[in-house]
Amino acid sequence: MGRPLNKKYFGNRNIGVNNGTLTDDNIGGEGITNFSFSNAGNYINRLPTIASLAAPSIPTGIQAAGVLHSVAQNCNPNAKGSRYQINDILTDANGTTWKVTKLRVISATLNTAGSNTNWDGSEWIVWDQFINSHWTSPTILKGVTADGGHRITGYNSGTSTYGVWDGTDGTLAPITAQTITGNPANTPSMTPSWNTRAAGDYNGSGAGDNNAAGGTITFVFGVEAAVIVSSIDYAYGTTYLYNSNNTTTAAPTGGTGCKLDVGFGAAYLAVTQKGSGYIGSEAVTFTTAPGLGEIRATGTITLTTDTGGQYAGDNVGAVFGKNVSTYQENAIVAVDVSDSSIVDIIKQENARRYKVRTSSTTKFLNLTSPTDSAGLYIQATDSHSNTYWVKKLNGHLATVVRNSAGSGEFTDNTAVHWTFDAPVNGKTVQIRNA
Repeated sequence: MGRPLNKKYFGNRNIGVNNGTLTDDNIGGEGITNFSFSNAGNYINRLPTIASLAAPSIPTGIQAAGVLHSVAQNCNPNAKGSRYQINDILTDANGTTWKVTKLRVISATLNTAGSNTNWDGSEWIVWDQFINSHWTSPTILKGVTADGGHRITGYNSGTSTYGVWDGTDGTLAPITAQTITGNPANTPSMTPSWNTRAAGDYNGSGAGDNNAAGGTITFVFGVEAAVIVSSIDYAYGTTYLYNSNNTTTAAPTGGTGCKLDVGFGAAYLAVTQKGSGYIGSEAVTFTTAPGLGEIRATGTITLTTDTGGQYAGDNVGAVFGKNVSTYQENAIVAVDVSDSSIVDIIKQENARRYKVRTSSTTKFLNLTSPTDSAGLYIQATDSHSNTYWVKKLNGHLATVVRNSAGSGEFTDNTAVHWTFDAPVNGKTVQIRNA
């Protein structure tokens, strides 16, 4: 067959890292630089972490390791606190900041008695979407009381409903005294613009008794919702404060007492050992998310870049004297079809026979179809993603056979130029590599 393939095609010149020391790992594949997340997940009051990271596919590869970092992404108040306003910036106990977007009434105080003699104690006092569209759920003050002069004296806070003000668009909530208005005509309306409503009929569709007016109410608001402004970098294994311990600092309007449940999403891997021998298909599994509202993170590994570099021969010491930090060459990925495992090609004996290393031994294998019971399978792919098995390989040409009948740019037993790069239509095939 002439000269065997250069050992660079088998990764036998690659530089790896083992326990922080540069070594000649003599295998193909890559190390790990990070994760690419298809879903960052949502973990409530706990950080996601790596449940398992598969070992490298190529035998003798080094296991990668690192610390998973996360960011806060959403919150839900477990204590709403009081005296907050829309757009208040909250800083939680860990240093992450949030902007208040929704408020809920915590209490309503009657400031002055109504002077209207129509107060008879059978009314409700309502602030809802007809008063202002930002009331997305109504505040209904029930059990209104009046004195002998038909002046309002109070309401039953225990039976009342405290609604939500949605300030997502930045509109501030009414924290100054609000005047109670009534309908002089004392007639029902499906879209009432007055506060006084017939008891049991806050949307105004029933029979009258909505003509009482006078007096003012002041609302105190707690935090109903907030959105992330800026998250700190959360590293798994570091102690943080959660739940009832995650108290926010005082807001600009004097708000106090809000505490947050926080949802975290995975952000990146801080690599402590990049490893070697990875081909990109190795699985990474993140911690499960069994709690209500939680989602497990999903993603794949990202690999170091094949950059080549200057090689100074077989002497390892000479290599380390060069630019070894960028020295990494692609290598052919081959499969032992007897057990479907990736093997490390040590050398090519002839066009069809190779010396390989498995996870447990060294042996010789001949090129063969992936459907055979034994042998070495090397895959080629054309520009239309049709696959072939390589029957013979030399420095320039690969003799290919279709993996599936009737599809492929090249017919069986065609000798075609091969590459590690993207294949060109009708001209080259790409040999599977890492």
